[in-house]
Amino acid sequence: MSNSESLISKIKESLRKTTNNFAYDLKNILEISNIDDEFYDELEEALIMCDVGIETSSEIINDLKSTNRDNNITNSNKCKDSLRQIIASLMTSTDDLYDYENNKCIIFVMGINGVGKTTSVAKLANYFKNNNKKVLLACLDTYRAAAASQLKKHADNIGIPIIYSENSNDPGSILFDAISSYKAKDYDILLCDVSGRIHNNDNLMRELSKLNKIIDNNIENIHIERLLVCDAMSGQNAIIQAKEFLKYTNDINGVFLTKVDGSSKAGMAISIKNTLNIPIKYLGIGEKLEDITRFDAIDFANAMIE
Repeated sequence: MSNSESLISKIKESLRKTTNNFAYDLKNILEISNIDDEFYDELEEALIMCDVGIETSSEIINDLKSTNRDNNITNSNKCKDSLRQIIASLMTSTDDLYDYENNKCIIFVMGINGVGKTTSVAKLANYFKNNNKKVLLACLDTYRAAAASQLKKHADNIGIPIIYSENSNDPGSILFDAISSYKAKDYDILLCDVSGRIHNNDNLMRELSKLNKIIDNNIENIHIERLLVCDAMSGQNAIIQAKEFLKYTNDINGVFLTKVDGSSKAGMAISIKNTLNIPIKYLGIGEKLEDITRFDAIDFANAMIE
């Protein structure tokens, strides 16, 4: 089995709930021999039930209708490949999406409480360390008592340094210290674990805005990557969260989608990319530090539609 086939297999296993739910509905739909309005209606309903979203599901169906008409496809089973291609096309981003991985960068990791943000930061740290990058961690979570100790344990296991404070309640000062150390010791990657915050808490979101300003005011000629961690099980709520975070940060460059292995709602990834033009960049596909992979649109479409 090739590396690509192995990865698709692992993603399929991680997406088993989404895949199984959609594949079961799709199998029943494809038993309809001819393509008609009923076929399209049932297919659109199956997409919505997998949390692809009403707007995006409608767009997919309209594109499928056009493709089938242009290619004179009248048998429902034959449009499977077209459906894969449409979904992959919606999820595909520019070729330079991961260029920052090979250059110096600061990665600012945000998300609401409980999405697996700190574990995702640890996975990213391990990922970059395994790719021969000099990595520095910064724990900016001054609200959750165990946050620093949890991240420090990960840092020790991975074998990388961490900047944190057991006394300060000012994440801005910790961030400033981390940036200073990052510059002085010539690290490749600075990974910042920001306090989890409810997206409708105005005070905490304004603090997030201040942290972004500290980065912007103290960094020149280094790429700033802002990642939003989303729980695949949150479904369409992830869209609402992303919209709120966009109000308080300069930009969101990508999404780290967690708990994909336990979700029946991972179709929301299509909606995030299509609705907000925020690419999915990484998938958390298990509990181990190694269970992280770059997002691949074709692999995702192949996993979703077997």
